[in-house]
Amino acid sequence: MEFKPEKELEVIVKEKPVKVFYFSHSQDKPIALVLHGLRNDTRKVYPLIHLLEPHYSVVAFDFPGYGESRDVAEDYENYIEYGTEVVLEIIKQLNLKTEKMLMLGGSYGSNVIINTLLTHPEIKIRKAGLIAPLFSEDTLSMGPKMKRSILRLAKSMAKGKLVTKIGQFIVNNDTLFEFLVRRTMEGPHTREMLDHEKRLWRICDMKTWGRSVMDLLLMDNSKFLDMRVTDLDAVFVYPRKDQYLEVSEVTEKYKQIFPKAKFEYFESETHMPKGEFQKDLAFMERMKNLIEENLV
Repeated sequence: MEFKPEKELEVIVKEKPVKVFYFSHSQDKPIALVLHGLRNDTRKVYPLIHLLEPHYSVVAFDFPGYGESRDVAEDYENYIEYGTEVVLEIIKQLNLKTEKMLMLGGSYGSNVIINTLLTHPEIKIRKAGLIAPLFSEDTLSMGPKMKRSILRLAKSMAKGKLVTKIGQFIVNNDTLFEFLVRRTMEGPHTREMLDHEKRLWRICDMKTWGRSVMDLLLMDNSKFLDMRVTDLDAVFVYPRKDQYLEVSEVTEKYKQIFPKAKFEYFESETHMPKGEFQKDLAFMERMKNLIEENLV
């Protein structure tokens, strides 16, 4: 889908300016702020934006280090908290009215929404759509060996040293990248599949990817378990089976914090739809119904 954010905004996070590219559909309607996930960007979630546009004035942006927003501050301590600060700055600079706002996030984006609302209770919104947020490392379905391997790689990438440069070189080299995909990923290895994977891996630089994954794997929202959010119309959306999360454990945790939230599911065994969202017809139909029935 030919779409990308083209408006530029300079936000100040940790006293460092960062250029963020965003999309704004200006209409006289309540605001929907859409946050993409890791190895995603605004173009990836545009099919969801398209579903929202009849009902909302949509604002969406590429997180720093992703998509068109290639800048990222070097001195942040946690990428989820960093994302929260970016959201707060965008709300402030664009003068977005939050009282009737919908926040819709996918995976990492939904965790940024949760962190924003719980750490900044002065931000009051009307609705939240939270697609497959993680709760803590204890609710990951991957085994400890796999987690250690991914975490070791992510930490190495986050340091920005030789392994990061090697990874970036492979991702940017068509021949090497396609050879690696064919060797490590299940087929069929169609041209469409290879080009899609190539785009996803080139959405962000390897250092940002490493830091993002590392912070997600080490995240622990247990610190919020003594809080109760009863004044928010929230819908959590999970796949029936998640390749990364123990869905039943994650939802039980979030039900404690958001006792009035709805929990809905789509038929899938992956964390988020593979390929372009609009090509997963079952997911898109489920999201269309959820938006019209719960998020308008």
